[in-house]
Amino acid sequence: MAWLQTDPSGNFHLSFRFGGKKFKRSLKTKVQSQADGRLHRLIENMRLVESGRLEIPQNSDVATFLLSNERLDGKPKVVRSVNLSELFKTFYDQLPADALEDTTLKGMKIHQRHLERHLGRRYRIQHLVREDLQKYVTKRSKEPGNRVRTVSPTTIRKELATLRSIRNWALGEKLVMTPFPNKGLRYPKSSEKPRFQTWDEIIAQLERGGMSDAEVEDLWDCLFPQSHEIDELLEFVRTSASHPFISQCCSLRLTLGQDAANCLSRNYATSMPPT
Repeated sequence: MAWLQTDPSGNFHLSFRFGGKKFKRSLKTKVQSQADGRLHRLIENMRLVESGRLEIPQNSDVATFLLSNERLDGKPKVVRSVNLSELFKTFYDQLPADALEDTTLKGMKIHQRHLERHLGRRYRIQHLVREDLQKYVTKRSKEPGNRVRTVSPTTIRKELATLRSIRNWALGEKLVMTPFPNKGLRYPKSSEKPRFQTWDEIIAQLERGGMSDAEVEDLWDCLFPQSHEIDELLEFVRTSASHPFISQCCSLRLTLGQDAANCLSRNYATSMPPT
Protein backbone atom coordinates (compact mmCIF):
# COMPACT_ATOMS: atom_id res chain seq x y z
CA MET A 1 0.00 0.00 0.00
CA ALA A 2 1.40 3.41 -1.00
CA TRP A 3 -0.04 6.93 -1.14
CA LEU A 4 0.90 10.58 -1.71
CA GLN A 5 0.56 13.48 0.73
CA THR A 6 1.47 17.16 0.61
CA ASP A 7 2.96 19.29 3.36
CA PRO A 8 1.93 22.93 4.08
CA SER A 9 4.46 24.21 1.52
CA GLY A 10 2.97 22.03 -1.24
CA ASN A 11 5.81 19.49 -1.48
CA PHE A 12 4.75 15.89 -2.08
CA HIS A 13 5.56 13.12 0.39
CA LEU A 14 5.24 9.43 -0.38
CA SER A 15 4.14 7.01 2.36
CA PHE A 16 4.02 3.24 2.11
CA ARG A 17 4.11 0.02 4.10
CA PHE A 18 6.64 -2.69 3.43
CA GLY A 19 7.79 -5.66 5.49
CA GLY A 20 5.40 -4.74 8.27
CA LYS A 21 6.92 -1.26 8.60
CA LYS A 22 5.67 2.18 7.59
CA PHE A 23 7.93 4.49 5.58
CA LYS A 24 7.62 8.14 4.59
CA ARG A 25 9.87 10.09 2.22
CA SER A 26 9.81 13.60 0.82
CA LEU A 27 9.83 13.61 -2.99
CA LYS A 28 11.13 17.21 -3.02
CA THR A 29 8.75 18.24 -5.77
CA LYS A 30 5.50 20.16 -6.06
CA VAL A 31 4.72 18.80 -9.51
CA GLN A 32 1.85 16.29 -9.49
CA SER A 33 3.04 14.38 -12.57
CA GLN A 34 6.52 13.85 -11.10
CA ALA A 35 5.07 12.67 -7.80
CA ASP A 36 2.73 10.28 -9.62
CA GLY A 37 5.71 8.88 -11.55
CA ARG A 38 7.65 8.19 -8.36
CA LEU A 39 4.57 6.56 -6.84
CA HIS A 40 4.11 4.25 -9.84
CA ARG A 41 7.82 3.35 -9.78
CA LEU A 42 7.57 2.46 -6.09
CA ILE A 43 4.50 0.30 -6.61
CA GLU A 44 6.17 -1.51 -9.50
CA ASN A 45 9.37 -2.13 -7.54
CA MET A 46 7.39 -3.43 -4.57
CA ARG A 47 5.54 -5.79 -6.90
CA LEU A 48 8.86 -7.02 -8.35
CA VAL A 49 10.31 -7.59 -4.87
CA GLU A 50 7.24 -9.49 -3.73
CA SER A 51 7.36 -11.66 -6.85
CA GLY A 52 11.07 -12.42 -6.31
CA ARG A 53 12.23 -10.76 -9.54
CA LEU A 54 13.94 -7.93 -7.65
CA GLU A 55 15.97 -8.21 -4.45
CA ILE A 56 16.83 -5.45 -2.01
CA PRO A 57 20.56 -5.45 -1.19
CA GLN A 58 21.67 -6.02 2.37
CA ASN A 59 22.36 -2.91 4.49
CA SER A 60 20.59 -0.66 1.97
CA ASP A 61 17.89 1.89 2.78
CA VAL A 62 14.64 0.19 1.80
CA ALA A 63 12.75 3.35 0.84
CA THR A 64 15.61 4.76 -1.24
CA PHE A 65 16.04 1.48 -3.10
CA LEU A 66 12.34 1.03 -3.87
CA LEU A 67 12.14 4.58 -5.21
CA SER A 68 15.14 4.06 -7.50
CA ASN A 69 15.69 2.23 -10.77
CA GLU A 70 18.56 0.17 -9.36
CA ARG A 71 18.80 -3.62 -9.55
CA LEU A 72 21.29 -5.03 -7.07
CA ASP A 73 21.97 -8.40 -5.43
CA GLY A 74 20.87 -9.14 -1.88
CA LYS A 75 17.87 -9.86 0.29
CA PRO A 76 15.40 -7.46 1.87
CA LYS A 77 16.52 -6.07 5.20
CA VAL A 78 14.40 -3.65 7.24
CA VAL A 79 15.85 -1.76 10.20
CA ARG A 80 14.62 -3.13 13.53
CA SER A 81 11.78 -1.03 14.87
CA VAL A 82 12.75 0.76 18.10
CA ASN A 83 10.30 2.55 20.38
CA LEU A 84 11.01 5.68 22.41
CA SER A 85 11.58 3.88 25.71
CA GLU A 86 13.94 1.36 24.09
CA LEU A 87 15.87 4.17 22.40
CA PHE A 88 16.65 5.91 25.70
CA LYS A 89 17.52 2.61 27.41
CA THR A 90 19.87 1.60 24.60
CA PHE A 91 21.54 5.01 24.72
CA TYR A 92 22.08 4.85 28.49
CA ASP A 93 23.32 1.24 28.32
CA GLN A 94 25.97 2.11 25.72
CA LEU A 95 27.04 5.37 27.36
CA PRO A 96 30.65 5.18 28.63
CA ALA A 97 31.20 5.73 32.33
CA ASP A 98 31.53 9.40 33.28
CA ALA A 99 30.72 10.47 29.72
CA LEU A 100 28.09 12.87 31.06
CA GLU A 101 27.74 14.72 34.34
CA ASP A 102 25.18 13.38 36.82
CA THR A 103 23.22 16.62 36.58
CA THR A 104 23.08 16.27 32.78
CA LEU A 105 21.79 12.70 33.01
CA LYS A 106 19.23 13.73 35.60
CA GLY A 107 17.96 16.47 33.29
CA MET A 108 17.80 14.07 30.33
CA LYS A 109 15.73 11.59 32.33
CA ILE A 110 13.31 14.36 33.32
CA HIS A 111 12.98 15.25 29.65
CA GLN A 112 12.47 11.57 28.83
CA ARG A 113 9.50 11.35 31.19
CA HIS A 114 7.80 14.30 29.52
CA LEU A 115 8.50 12.91 26.04
CA GLU A 116 7.15 9.47 26.93
CA ARG A 117 4.11 10.99 28.59
CA HIS A 118 3.08 12.84 25.42
CA LEU A 119 4.50 10.74 22.58
CA GLY A 120 4.09 7.40 24.35
CA ARG A 121 6.68 4.91 25.60
CA ARG A 122 5.98 2.67 22.59
CA TYR A 123 6.15 5.44 20.02
CA ARG A 124 8.11 4.12 17.02
CA ILE A 125 11.06 6.48 16.73
CA GLN A 126 11.57 5.63 13.02
CA HIS A 127 8.16 7.17 12.33
CA LEU A 128 8.99 10.50 13.97
CA VAL A 129 7.75 13.40 11.82
CA ARG A 130 7.59 17.15 12.32
CA GLU A 131 3.83 17.04 12.88
CA ASP A 132 4.30 14.89 16.00
CA LEU A 133 6.95 17.26 17.33
CA GLN A 134 4.67 20.23 16.74
CA LYS A 135 1.88 18.52 18.67
CA TYR A 136 4.32 17.96 21.52
CA VAL A 137 5.30 21.65 21.56
CA THR A 138 1.65 22.71 21.57
CA LYS A 139 0.64 20.37 24.40
CA ARG A 140 3.64 21.17 26.61
CA SER A 141 3.18 24.92 26.13
CA LYS A 142 -0.29 24.65 27.72
CA GLU A 143 0.85 22.78 30.82
CA PRO A 144 1.55 24.57 34.13
CA GLY A 145 5.13 25.57 34.71
CA ASN A 146 6.96 27.62 37.35
CA ARG A 147 5.64 30.75 39.04
CA VAL A 148 2.00 30.24 38.05
CA ARG A 149 2.91 30.22 34.37
CA THR A 150 2.80 27.65 31.60
CA VAL A 151 5.89 25.72 30.52
CA SER A 152 8.31 28.11 28.84
CA PRO A 153 9.52 27.78 25.23
CA THR A 154 13.08 27.50 26.61
CA THR A 155 12.15 24.39 28.59
CA ILE A 156 10.42 22.80 25.59
CA ARG A 157 13.46 23.50 23.39
CA LYS A 158 15.71 21.79 25.94
CA GLU A 159 13.46 18.72 25.99
CA LEU A 160 13.51 18.43 22.20
CA ALA A 161 17.25 19.05 22.18
CA THR A 162 17.63 15.93 24.34
CA LEU A 163 15.50 13.93 21.92
CA ARG A 164 17.44 15.30 18.94
CA SER A 165 20.84 14.40 20.41
CA ILE A 166 19.78 10.83 21.21
CA ARG A 167 18.08 10.34 17.86
CA ASN A 168 21.17 11.65 16.07
CA TRP A 169 23.16 9.06 18.01
CA ALA A 170 20.65 6.44 16.83
CA LEU A 171 21.18 7.61 13.25
CA GLY A 172 24.87 6.83 13.59
CA GLU A 173 24.01 3.43 15.02
CA LYS A 174 21.68 2.69 12.05
CA LEU A 175 18.69 2.44 14.38
CA VAL A 176 16.97 5.13 12.32
CA MET A 177 17.52 6.17 8.73
CA THR A 178 16.43 9.82 8.64
CA PRO A 179 17.66 12.99 10.41
CA PHE A 180 15.72 14.69 13.18
CA PRO A 181 12.67 16.43 11.58
CA ASN A 182 12.67 19.68 13.57
CA LYS A 183 12.88 22.10 10.65
CA GLY A 184 9.95 24.52 10.70
CA LEU A 185 8.86 23.87 14.30
CA ARG A 186 6.96 26.79 15.83
CA TYR A 187 7.30 27.70 19.50
CA PRO A 188 5.19 30.03 21.65
CA LYS A 189 6.45 33.57 22.02
CA SER A 190 8.76 33.97 25.00
CA SER A 191 7.80 36.51 27.64
CA GLU A 192 10.41 39.25 27.86
CA LYS A 193 12.19 39.50 31.21
CA PRO A 194 12.76 42.87 32.92
CA ARG A 195 16.08 44.61 32.31
CA PHE A 196 18.81 44.51 34.96
CA GLN A 197 17.99 47.01 37.70
CA THR A 198 19.51 48.38 40.88
CA TRP A 199 18.16 47.67 44.35
CA ASP A 200 16.60 51.15 44.58
CA GLU A 201 14.82 50.76 41.25
CA ILE A 202 13.31 47.43 42.31
CA ILE A 203 12.23 48.73 45.73
CA ALA A 204 10.55 51.73 44.08
CA GLN A 205 8.47 49.42 41.88
CA LEU A 206 7.54 47.17 44.79
CA GLU A 207 6.38 50.15 46.82
CA ARG A 208 3.98 51.14 44.03
CA GLY A 209 2.34 47.71 44.43
CA GLY A 210 0.02 45.95 42.01
CA MET A 211 2.52 43.21 41.09
CA SER A 212 1.94 39.47 41.19
CA ASP A 213 4.26 37.12 43.06
CA ALA A 214 5.68 35.91 39.74
CA GLU A 215 6.43 39.49 38.64
CA VAL A 216 8.16 40.20 41.95
CA GLU A 217 10.31 37.09 41.50
CA ASP A 218 11.23 38.23 37.98
CA LEU A 219 12.33 41.61 39.33
CA TRP A 220 14.65 40.09 41.91
CA ASP A 221 16.11 37.81 39.22
CA CYS A 222 17.24 40.98 37.41
CA LEU A 223 18.89 42.61 40.41
CA PHE A 224 22.24 44.24 39.62
CA PRO A 225 23.63 45.36 43.01
CA GLN A 226 26.32 47.98 43.32
CA SER A 227 29.70 47.14 44.85
CA HIS A 228 28.95 48.82 48.18
CA GLU A 229 25.63 46.94 48.38
CA ILE A 230 27.40 43.64 47.83
CA ASP A 231 29.87 44.52 50.59
CA GLU A 232 27.06 45.46 52.99
CA LEU A 233 25.17 42.30 52.14
CA LEU A 234 28.19 40.11 52.79
CA GLU A 235 28.87 41.90 56.05
CA PHE A 236 25.26 41.28 57.08
CA VAL A 237 25.64 37.60 56.28
CA ARG A 238 28.97 37.41 58.09
CA THR A 239 27.59 38.90 61.29
CA SER A 240 24.13 37.32 61.25
CA ALA A 241 24.56 33.75 60.06
CA SER A 242 25.22 31.03 62.63
CA HIS A 243 26.22 28.14 60.36
CA PRO A 244 29.68 26.90 59.32
CA PHE A 245 28.98 27.47 55.63
CA ILE A 246 29.20 31.26 56.14
CA SER A 247 32.86 31.36 55.08
CA GLN A 248 31.94 29.65 51.82
CA CYS A 249 29.20 32.20 51.19
CA CYS A 250 31.64 35.05 51.77
CA SER A 251 34.18 33.55 49.38
CA LEU A 252 31.62 33.76 46.59
CA ARG A 253 32.31 37.49 46.50
CA LEU A 254 35.70 36.70 44.99
CA THR A 255 34.86 33.62 42.91
CA LEU A 256 31.38 34.07 41.43
CA GLY A 257 30.92 37.80 41.76
CA GLN A 258 27.60 39.03 40.42
CA ASP A 259 25.86 35.64 40.30
CA ALA A 260 26.71 35.02 43.93
CA ALA A 261 25.48 38.44 44.92
CA ASN A 262 22.18 37.87 43.16
CA CYS A 263 21.74 34.52 44.89
CA LEU A 264 22.49 35.95 48.33
CA SER A 265 20.34 39.02 47.67
CA ARG A 266 17.28 36.91 46.91
CA ASN A 267 17.76 34.85 50.07
CA TYR A 268 18.25 37.77 52.43
CA ALA A 269 16.16 40.48 50.75
CA THR A 270 13.45 40.29 53.39
CA SER A 271 15.96 40.77 56.22
CA MET A 272 18.29 43.39 54.76
CA PRO A 273 17.02 46.99 54.67
CA PRO A 274 17.58 48.86 51.40
CA THR A 275 20.46 51.31 51.33
